[in-house]
Amino acid sequence: MASSKAFSAAQPPLGFSPDGQYLAYSGPDGRLKIWETTTGTLRQEYTPSSHLSSMCTCLSWAPIGGQSSLKKKPKRRKPSEAEGAVQNLGLLALGTLRGSVLLYSVAKGDLQSEMTGGHSDTVHCICWNAESLFSCSEDRHIVKWNAMKGTVQSKWKADVGTVYSLAVLPDGKTLLSAGKAIHWWDLKTKTILKKFSGHVNSVFQLQVVLFPDEEPENGYFLSAAKGDRLVSAWQFKSNEKFALASFALTDEPAAIDISKLTSRSEKVMLVALTNSGVLHVFEHQLNGKCRKPLKPKVILQIASTDNPETSSPVPIFASMISCNGNDKNITFAYGDFVKVGFEKMKCESLVENMCLVRNLNSSGSKDERKNTTKVVTPKVANDAKVLAPGHLASNRPTQHESSSQQKRKLEDGCEVRTQRQLPMEDRLSALSLELPNHTDASGSTKLSLDNVAHLLVQGLHGKDQDILNRVFDVVDRNVIDKTVRRVPAEVVIVTLKELQQRIHDKPDRSLQHLGWIRSIMTHHMSYLSTCSTLDAILEIGRAHV
Repeated sequence: MASSKAFSAAQPPLGFSPDGQYLAYSGPDGRLKIWETTTGTLRQEYTPSSHLSSMCTCLSWAPIGGQSSLKKKPKRRKPSEAEGAVQNLGLLALGTLRGSVLLYSVAKGDLQSEMTGGHSDTVHCICWNAESLFSCSEDRHIVKWNAMKGTVQSKWKADVGTVYSLAVLPDGKTLLSAGKAIHWWDLKTKTILKKFSGHVNSVFQLQVVLFPDEEPENGYFLSAAKGDRLVSAWQFKSNEKFALASFALTDEPAAIDISKLTSRSEKVMLVALTNSGVLHVFEHQLNGKCRKPLKPKVILQIASTDNPETSSPVPIFASMISCNGNDKNITFAYGDFVKVGFEKMKCESLVENMCLVRNLNSSGSKDERKNTTKVVTPKVANDAKVLAPGHLASNRPTQHESSSQQKRKLEDGCEVRTQRQLPMEDRLSALSLELPNHTDASGSTKLSLDNVAHLLVQGLHGKDQDILNRVFDVVDRNVIDKTVRRVPAEVVIVTLKELQQRIHDKPDRSLQHLGWIRSIMTHHMSYLSTCSTLDAILEIGRAHV
């Protein structure tokens, strides 16, 4: 089953391919990286051009038919069926902050298409069904796309609030969507068959559990929500208002995956990854209601031996479960996105509490990565004008540039910038707080609100007061709200501390900064309420007084 990983506070857009051979990850700079799990080598790295640069918020692999390979490109053929064409291209769907969906072809190592016109705001989740795919967004709508034509097949409003997660049943007739409540949809009539309530916070991932040779309404589904330390299990046809079973975690869930059942009597295996990087494995036969939360059968952690004197914990950031006959295996990735380690273990070899000691320096050699990595930089038109921050624009010379433009010259002992390297002053002067797609008198496209959020994150990370001053000088309530919604949750506390310090240093401008604080409290209160310490929030509260 191809599933998409929804973006959460601690889980960036990433996911294993359906066969477990590759792991895809999209970073905040827009770069897409694909690793081979058996060797740990980086097989592909794609850098989007400036006009397509927008932070990826979720990704999903298309169903793969047969064995896939990144080493050899498949022979060209006329597709007899749309589904077969999707499988041969090895498509990877990427949702963006702008509301567009990008299709990246692993076989070609390039973008297949960009699908627009469906959403007007951030895409939170994507899931595939044969040659079609479904997406949900901050704009409260669900869109069905034709992947081969790149067009919208249907669109409907799915909730009164944001829709965060989707799951299509294998028969393609019904679909689950989730915000704070979970809705079961008839795709033909676009009507709600049933509503499931019980989560206080937003549900960011759904997994469907179906029994072979039985109707979907006899099956179950699992849901994971932000701020909860439980994974809930529901039955489609049950009359219960709340979940029939729950799985207890030691921390908030970041991602979940389940095994595929081959019989009614088989126990389902659940792999749940927490925000702290700890892996939980559950085994349970879904058959009615459970009174108490189920405890994990296995808790798995990784420790590093890079320092010979002490061992430090290493987070696991991705996991999946695969079945090969009667054998069940768990594949997981650990470390960070510079040094990545992969491991595959048989479920029968796991024990109750496991701590694996691994050396990240030994996971893949530098020479091996250099020989196998494929870096793709798209062509950029000669008259293109870049108005984005430096980390969004390509620093590589294009094929259209002359040799004189690609070389740096020295005048009076000083280095001269090339035409494509904009100084920080020009980048700041290009900052515009107008809505996207507006143009100035010269016809140049101004910086969108997406890039305001990027600049805020960049300024906080680099402690660049020039950037932060330009961003925090905004007083327009609408602009502030849209920017805050695009800011990742992990920098919310840092933003609050920066605002608190500014109020302390310049009390005469406190009213201006309080507008930002009010917006952060409104849009990120669910995340703030789950923080282990509220000292930063209490300090901001005192600043209000």
